[in-house]
Amino acid sequence: MRDVAILVDGSFFIKRINSLGHLSNPPKAEEAVHCLKQLCANHLRHLNKRYGLTMPPRNKKENWQAVTNHFGLLYRIFFYDAPPFEGNAQKPITKQTINYKNTGQAKFRLALFEELRKSRDVALRLGELSNAKRWVLHEDRQKALLKGEIAVGDLTDDDFSYDLKQKGVDMRIGLDIASLTLKQQVKVIVLVTGDADFVPAAKLARREGVEIILDPLRYNISRTLFEHIDGLRHGLDKAGQPEPGDDGELAENNGNDN
Repeated sequence: MRDVAILVDGSFFIKRINSLGHLSNPPKAEEAVHCLKQLCANHLRHLNKRYGLTMPPRNKKENWQAVTNHFGLLYRIFFYDAPPFEGNAQKPITKQTINYKNTGQAKFRLALFEELRKSRDVALRLGELSNAKRWVLHEDRQKALLKGEIAVGDLTDDDFSYDLKQKGVDMRIGLDIASLTLKQQVKVIVLVTGDADFVPAAKLARREGVEIILDPLRYNISRTLFEHIDGLRHGLDKAGQPEPGDDGELAENNGNDN
């Protein structure tokens, strides 16, 4: 039975696996895909051990047979992201022009999308990128400037970030949760994310009997999120450490959505 869907917030996933030491510098698409497969395998192995994946007997004299290939539980992996910015922008201090299409991050993202498109049981869901066409001063430098600790003349290009925001990604995650639930396509949804945008869709899923497992990839989430999930489990650990065990953390309060 293909009863498990794994929904991955791509931007969050990439930031976290980088923080956990799984990406080199510059990052490689193959590393991210390997982490994704490892994360999914860990969750599926845990769920297979918890619920048991079995096959019917070939004849009446035999018993149901346990299946060791936990990927038999997988319905699909959904990976959500937005295309990288490939335009030009002028740096705020030096006025040098930067072509984002040639940056390592853009090349990494495009290569990752190609790898995901070729991967079995993976659906790539792309939103849009909103370009505000402005540079934003980093918060710590803003505070230092307001306190008089630095002067405007002390600022460099590295103190600014180009204002780009993803659009439509959270909406696609919510729509897929609702669709998977209402069509009764899965019994368990594993959400790889770190924010509360999924809560409304998760409430719907839980009311309809779908189990919601949250994987924040070792990121500290708000304790209030526990009341909207059925369990918390990390599918990856820091690079070089043993893989996570089969013990998951259950949500402390899961009665509000039922």
